[in-house]
Amino acid sequence: MTDESAPARIDDDFMLEVIQANEKSLFRFVFSLVRDDSLAHDVIQSAFIKLMQNGGEVEPAAIRSWLFRVAYNLAIERKRKQSLERRHMEKIAAWHGCQRSKPLIPNEQLIVDERRLEVTDAIERLPESQRTIVRLRIYDGLKFIEIAEQLNVPLGTVLTRMRTAMAKLKKAVEEFE
Repeated sequence: MTDESAPARIDDDFMLEVIQANEKSLFRFVFSLVRDDSLAHDVIQSAFIKLMQNGGEVEPAAIRSWLFRVAYNLAIERKRKQSLERRHMEKIAAWHGCQRSKPLIPNEQLIVDERRLEVTDAIERLPESQRTIVRLRIYDGLKFIEIAEQLNVPLGTVLTRMRTAMAKLKKAVEEFE
């Protein structure tokens, strides 16, 4: 019994031809958007996976443009997520007093110290898997791909754990305020 609602799969030989014909130009295109080698490779891989999953619905003559459109959408989505994570990281760094250029008056210093303790406590309350990623990213300054390699987990898992941790930390800080 076949599932008629499932999209048709692309033949493996045809898929290989599509990859070989488009990989380099697709990489240049995505890299021009994200400006990061590993992120560009991740986006391209995701685009090819989507092609394997849904490509049977696409006319063969339109596959190249479909692939570039999907890669563009994925790249923009990843850039937005990175931007959001970067803003969260900057807030945490600010809460830790890392971005302070002028001396604080005594009352401000107490508030900063109290906030620093609250953020540190919130980090300690995270599950171990999330806490490890936050520490490696914030304190050690590792890139997400480096964290994934060090922990031997997929990049997507690292990004998801970081995003979840940041949401929990944001909530903890908002409750503190």
